[in-house]
Amino acid sequence: TNTQRKPRTDEKTNQVKGVQCHECEGYGHIRIECATYLKKQKKDLTVSWSDEDDSEGEVESEAAKNITALTGRYMSDTDSCDEEKKIIAQLQAERYDNLSKISELNNE
Repeated sequence: TNTQRKPRTDEKTNQVKGVQCHECEGYGHIRIECATYLKKQKKDLTVSWSDEDDSEGEVESEAAKNITALTGRYMSDTDSCDEEKKIIAQLQAERYDNLSKISELNNE
């Protein structure tokens, strides 16, 4: 009788084709297997990587500026000791010269 429901032809077609992709609306695969979806994901990933590279480059550049700003002349204790020894030797030589001149003037 008429109480039995007859399947519609498009429902029958969908059942024969299998699962339907929600991305491209094609049949026989799901979204995570869809070539369109995978290409889109790859493109999005490439864009996000390039954005991250720029920000990392900016961070590295900023860090380089900070290092440059903090760079100065470093003199170790040994270096300053050597410098002091040179100055002392120079002053002693000048003192000796001056004492010699005083001695000569006193002898005249």
